[in-house]
Amino acid sequence: MHGVNGEGSFSSVWESFLSVLSSYGWILASILFAYFLLKDKVLVWRASLGKSEDGEAAPESERQLLLEKQREARRNQQERLDALSHAHAERIKIAEEEKRRQRLAELEEKTVNGGRRLGSNLHYVESGDSATASTSKKPSGPRLRNNDYNPLTGDCGGSRPRPQGRNSSNKRG
Repeated sequence: MHGVNGEGSFSSVWESFLSVLSSYGWILASILFAYFLLKDKVLVWRASLGKSEDGEAAPESERQLLLEKQREARRNQQERLDALSHAHAERIKIAEEEKRRQRLAELEEKTVNGGRRLGSNLHYVESGDSATASTSKKPSGPRLRNNDYNPLTGDCGGSRPRPQGRNSSNKRG
């Protein structure tokens, strides 16, 4: 069926294709690469100009409708954010007012009772609405140290050995 002539023409075409490819291969490869790389970007760019892939102009009313929906969504989000912000500010204001009332109540209680001073053994006992001072002393438990204990002397009664002082009479020479 196929003659020698048919096979020879195919091989000559193949050889010419390979010679063109070997001469201009890098150029052809870079053109193909750029085409596939930029194809999608060009389509997106054309669509942003108001043209679809078919070349028809996009309806202006659809674009306006889309923009109006976006504006409405942004407006709703801003209103929700403002409402949350005002609610949070109210909660903070109420908390600060409560703290202020509490501090005023504590200050008033101190001024009514005369306040507490260091070293006073008076306890304030709440009875009814007002606080009254009772003259009861704190219960004293067993003392941990004896009355003649002085912490500055270093004599704590322990059994560990103590170093001798510098002016000791037992100096070794």
